[in-house]
Amino acid sequence: MSIDLKYIKHIIEQTEGVASGEEARVEQWLDSSNYALNKVVSGDYKKGLPFGRVLEVFGDPSTGKSLLIYHWIANVQKLGGVAILDDTEDAYTEEFGSMLGIDNGSLILLSSLTVEEHFEKVFLGYKDSKGKERPGLVDLIWEKDTNCPILVALDSLALLSTRHEQEVRLEKPDMSKAKIIRAALRNSSSWMKRGNLMHVISNHVTSRIGVMFGNPKTTPGGSGVPFSASVRLELSYTGKIKDENNPDNIIGVRSVAKGSKNKVSAPFQKCELEIYFGKGVDQFSGLMDSMMSFGVLKEGEKKGYVEVFGEQVRKSDFVEYIKINLDKLFKKEVKEIKEKT
Repeated sequence: MSIDLKYIKHIIEQTEGVASGEEARVEQWLDSSNYALNKVVSGDYKKGLPFGRVLEVFGDPSTGKSLLIYHWIANVQKLGGVAILDDTEDAYTEEFGSMLGIDNGSLILLSSLTVEEHFEKVFLGYKDSKGKERPGLVDLIWEKDTNCPILVALDSLALLSTRHEQEVRLEKPDMSKAKIIRAALRNSSSWMKRGNLMHVISNHVTSRIGVMFGNPKTTPGGSGVPFSASVRLELSYTGKIKDENNPDNIIGVRSVAKGSKNKVSAPFQKCELEIYFGKGVDQFSGLMDSMMSFGVLKEGEKKGYVEVFGEQVRKSDFVEYIKINLDKLFKKEVKEIKEKT
C-alpha cells in the first residue's frame, strides 16, 4: 500500500463528517428480554437490539408486537435511558406497563394522529398552537445528556393518517402516505447517527389481492420502512398456551420471531417465543432449540436429556441449569461458535 495508515487517519481527522470503517459498528445493545431473540437479532445471546438503527416489528394480530415493545421500554429505562412511546392504537395502560417493569412516571407518551406529527414532535421540531417553533423530544433530551440512550417506539404505523387525509376526510383516497413516510425517514436518519437512539416501528400485516405466487402478505405504509430498517422482525402466531390445571383457560400465546431482514447479523434466523398475558415473554423460551440448532447443545445419551458441554441434563431441568450457569455457558458458547466459523 503506497499511502500509509497514519496519513489516512490524518485525512479522516481533517475532513468534517468523515469517519473510519472502525467506527461503523454498534456501540450499545438493548436486551430484548429473551435470550433466543437476542441471538436472532444480534447473533449473540447477551446483546439484543442495536442502538443507532431503525427496527420494524410486524406480524399477525395477537403475536406480541406491542408487548415486546413494552419490554424494551422497561429495559432502556433500566439502562438509565429515556423511552418515548407513540401509542397510536391507544392500547397502553399504566397497570400493564407497571407489571412489565415500566416506570410510568418517566415514560414519555404520545398519541399522534398523522405521520407528520410523529416525526415532527419526536425528531424534526414543530410549531405549537401559538406558532412558536419548538424542538423535537430527542433534541430536548440531548440538551441535558448527549449520551442518554433513547428508545422511540411507534405503535403502530398502520393507524397513522396524514394531514392531507385529515383535510379531505372521505372525499377521495389519500395516496401520499408512503411518500411522506419515506421523506420523514430520510430526514430523521441524521438523528440516528448522533447518539444512542433506536427507532422501533410496529406494523400490521395485510394480504395483497390477486397474488398467486410468492408471499401474499405485505405491510401498509409503502417501502420506506422496509428499506430504512436495519432489522425487520416478523412475528407469526403458532398456538395458544393453556393452563395445565384448566385447559379451557388460555394464559398466553406462542409466536415465531424471524429476522426477515438483518444488517447487524445473519438474516432469516428464527426462534419461538412463549408470551404470557400475566407476565410477558418468557426470557428462556426457545433457548434450548436455538442452542441445539447452533450445535452448542446436543441430544443426551438418554431420552429426555441434553448434553451441555459434557454434562447430561434433563430437558425439564434445562432452564434451571441455565439460570445457575448462565455466564459460564455463554462464554463457552461464544468460544464454540468462533471455533466453528
